[in-house]
Amino acid sequence: MSKQGHSIVKRTHANDIFLTPPELAKLHIDIVENLSGCKAGVWYDPFKNTGNYFNQYPKYEGIEHQWGELLEGRDFLTYDPGVVDCIVSNPPYSIMNEVIEKSIELQPKFISYLIGNMNLTPLRIKKFNDAGYCLRHLHFCKIHEWFSTSFIVTFEKMKGNDISKFNCISFDCQVYHDENIIKQKACEKEAKKIAREVARDNKKMLKALEKAKRDFKVGDEVVYHIQHEGEIVPGYGKIVKINTRTAWIEATDGNGSFTKVSRKCIDSKL
Repeated sequence: MSKQGHSIVKRTHANDIFLTPPELAKLHIDIVENLSGCKAGVWYDPFKNTGNYFNQYPKYEGIEHQWGELLEGRDFLTYDPGVVDCIVSNPPYSIMNEVIEKSIELQPKFISYLIGNMNLTPLRIKKFNDAGYCLRHLHFCKIHEWFSTSFIVTFEKMKGNDISKFNCISFDCQVYHDENIIKQKACEKEAKKIAREVARDNKKMLKALEKAKRDFKVGDEVVYHIQHEGEIVPGYGKIVKINTRTAWIEATDGNGSFTKVSRKCIDSKL
């Protein structure tokens, strides 16, 4: 889920069109209606689309309905609906911060949205609190085809200096750290650094050995190895003849014997 969440955040093209099931939209409307007791005023759906919210708004005498919809030329961020009392809808999550700012700017009594659980953060709740809105109600729900669980969040305009005391949940904005994970990541980082250094040194050493092998000449005393009956047998002696692929090495014991080896089998000079 964490990886999927990061992929959603980092995507280049947002997919914001997720139509709320009508029965969930009706539940959402009922929650706000019961909390607000609103029998008059303007209910505003800024993201009407097919009208799953708008068409089910309360129809009491004295209640007016207002709507916005980008696809129909009423961009929520620029359209002026006039005075509104309740905002109830399902917003585009990719511009959640802009939606919150615009919603607060309109100063309704209630702001209620259906949002993904990753969209409700301490900083966003604090932003509402600082603007005079408390988180009055939080409802968990699940739409099978959507990512993770969803929240119906309802914020109410309040009076007073410490609005946070009216929140239905508690929170803080401090970022906590797991020291064990920090140490583990530091160790992993150091291990990767050492591995890179070892690999780099090994590469340099191999290059040096390859260069040394290219520089072998007649008269050099060298260490070499050959394979005999499935085993690696080391040896040493003096090169008496050499070409691009093969070397003839005279044993240093003075018995006059020679060993023909591939240049690749010469390990180093003595």
